[in-house]
Amino acid sequence: MDEREQLETQWGSLSVAQRQNLFRAWVLAETIGFQPASFAFGGGSEVEYAIAPDASSWQVAVPASLFSQATPAAALGAGETIIEIGHLFAELRETIDELSEFEFEDESLEGQAAAILPGIIDALEQERQDLENALGDAGLDPETLEALENDLEAIEEALEELLEELEELGISV
Repeated sequence: MDEREQLETQWGSLSVAQRQNLFRAWVLAETIGFQPASFAFGGGSEVEYAIAPDASSWQVAVPASLFSQATPAAALGAGETIIEIGHLFAELRETIDELSEFEFEDESLEGQAAAILPGIIDALEQERQDLENALGDAGLDPETLEALENDLEAIEEALEELLEELEELGISV
């Protein structure tokens, strides 16, 4: 039984600290090779993500309050979102690394590089849309709803930063 399954099936019998440890182990196991450089549990009510401007690292802070709820639903949803953001971060980092190797003296190279990026942008936008749809269907308590809405804002900010960085590289998408 992996960490996610343990969280889901044993939630009621675990302490808050055990839930946090399993959550961290689950996220790190699912993001091997592109784990967050910093993974913290904070006192706020929102899950926060930060990606370095050069996409060299990312970090996440999760509200400790997720782990004191009666059910694991919010923690599992936050974990799945963090894992998906991690995968998208890895793709973004790889693409930026590839793009930084080009000098774009040849317009066809710029076109090839620009062709790679819409897929990543679409994936980020789809993740944002999926999270937005989940908010409408979930019937969650106000604190969890606020945390998920903050996730949406973080994804939108990551999209905006990506588009700005691409613009600085002279790539329009």
